[in-house]
Amino acid sequence: MDESGLPADDASTAIDDRTAVVDMPSSQWVLSDVVARDGVEGVSGAHGVHTYWTQIGTSGDGVYHRDERLDLGYRRVTTTTLGQDEDGVSAMSVEEVDYRNEDIYRRGLAARSTLRDGDGMLYTVEEIEHLATDLAQIAANGWFFPRETERRSAFYEGTTDDPAAVHKHTREMRFYDEDGDLTDVFSYGEEGTSADDVHHHIDYERDDAMADVSRTRGRWTARNRASIRMRRCAPLESAWTEAPRSGSHSAKRRSREKTCR
Repeated sequence: MDESGLPADDASTAIDDRTAVVDMPSSQWVLSDVVARDGVEGVSGAHGVHTYWTQIGTSGDGVYHRDERLDLGYRRVTTTTLGQDEDGVSAMSVEEVDYRNEDIYRRGLAARSTLRDGDGMLYTVEEIEHLATDLAQIAANGWFFPRETERRSAFYEGTTDDPAAVHKHTREMRFYDEDGDLTDVFSYGEEGTSADDVHHHIDYERDDAMADVSRTRGRWTARNRASIRMRRCAPLESAWTEAPRSGSHSAKRRSREKTCR
């Protein structure tokens, strides 16, 4: 690479993460390293690691939507936490997060995350499902809500590096009404028993006079039932009033009233 930033005549121009491609036609500035120091290194009696280094890596899987002229992001981001930044200490943890960047509606939504220790042993794997894009609904209504439908979490506690090995896991399912409001959350715990399963249901009471603002009532259903209530304020009611000023000019002031029922 010469001073202008262009490859030198004898430099390799093979495609890598820094080369413009059809899906990512331009270069980007991305966060690559974060170094944190506790400020007590060298202080008498202060032992242990005082500098922590976090690396953030991306693969050559970024996507740029040419029609929308919008960056859809990278599919996989790897965050590696090191014990020190200079001594080559092995990683303390490695987290890989896969994001959705196949369409504009689900861009930036996490689809899967994997957490391992520095030796590659698994701790957690989480998979998140979102509603697939419905082109017919988009054409008819002009909008699409990529709602989260299911979340699966697996726990390995560093006992294996194989995701298919025996492990503990939980599952959560979510349901929505036609307006996109969350109505039910089902959380399933240990297999073989329903003692730790939780169902959260939300009812919406709508008042036409409140201009599409709804009140909600929620309830957790488990061994012990507890009620919760949430309130939303009505829209701001604005009115224009004339406020005279010196001379022949006047200014408009807006007064607002907010009600909460």
